[in-house]
Amino acid sequence: MKLRFFMFSFTIFFVCGLSSNARKKREKSASSQVTSRRQHHQQQLLSGREGRPSFLWRIEREPPAYFYGTIHVPYTKVWPQIPTNSKDALTSSDKVVFELDLTDEETMTSLNDCQLLEEGRRLSDVLPPEMMRRLADHIARVKMLIPDWLTDEQKRKGFSADMIYEMTIHEWERKKPIWVNFILQSLTRSETRSRHLPWLDLFLTQQAADTNRQEVASIESAQEQCTTLDGLDA
Repeated sequence: MKLRFFMFSFTIFFVCGLSSNARKKREKSASSQVTSRRQHHQQQLLSGREGRPSFLWRIEREPPAYFYGTIHVPYTKVWPQIPTNSKDALTSSDKVVFELDLTDEETMTSLNDCQLLEEGRRLSDVLPPEMMRRLADHIARVKMLIPDWLTDEQKRKGFSADMIYEMTIHEWERKKPIWVNFILQSLTRSETRSRHLPWLDLFLTQQAADTNRQEVASIESAQEQCTTLDGLDA
């Protein structure tokens, strides 16, 4: 079985081979069940069983490399429609490299910190007063609507309106404008009703690290991403 390297960059991931030494080390740590499943995936990788385009790109090399595109949405919106050859490319890989490793605590702390304005500054120091007033009114209206937007599934899992509000809008008055813009885009009924679900990025990371026991890495650091986004506020 050839081993591969699977990369996710912004909205793309890429698969390529590991060295023979890394492969042997990986095989020793994998269970026979996982190894058997990957051998089956290897055989089925390019079958295209669904009969529709998969948008999975193959780079001819030994072992082959694969390149794929995704979007930042709750995984349930797209995962059932992703063709099996693309899923097999992921599960048969030994190393998966994403845009960011969203399971890494240090990465998430850096992302949260970089969203905030400098110490002592607030959004009201950046935005015109009228815009700030309209923004505050909109967020207040959304907060009142969240209880009606919650699904029965969210309630059964212990998610409250206050919890969803904190997950979405926490500290918005201290955030940089670009991050507030992202918040505003998520203040919808459909987004709120899927707030308890991991986005595809995180879901794939969890699949790689927990389910498939693959090595996970990232192509970008949190600081690199933040620096790029900060430039949009300039």
